[in-house]
Amino acid sequence: MKHSPLIYAQALNSVLADTPKGEEAKVLKDFASTLSRYGDIALADKIAEELEAIITTEAGGRMVTIETARNLPEQEMTALQKRFGVKDRIKWKVNPELTAGVRIMIDGEHELDMSFAGKLKEIFR
Repeated sequence: MKHSPLIYAQALNSVLADTPKGEEAKVLKDFASTLSRYGDIALADKIAEELEAIITTEAGGRMVTIETARNLPEQEMTALQKRFGVKDRIKWKVNPELTAGVRIMIDGEHELDMSFAGKLKEIFR
């Protein structure tokens, strides 16, 4: 690995910001070639996640991950989404280990754990 996914994402974001409209595809193709040349093509998904976080933050949004024990009905998902701003990027994950409830992570730092597994951890600390 030549550089971390964050460094690659920051560099790509900087280049894309200076790229004339309509030429983004060429920049992305060249970027993929660079990753391949340095043997870092396996980092592409992590770089994309970092780039998404950078773009979302620059736009004034937050990266929100909502974990649930199972798939939620559309109505419940919509109700949870309304709790966040339109600039926020929401990712949904199903994590059966939660048993029940929901865990919400904001910007990878702030966690609100209202899951059954989280409550059990609190009780048995």
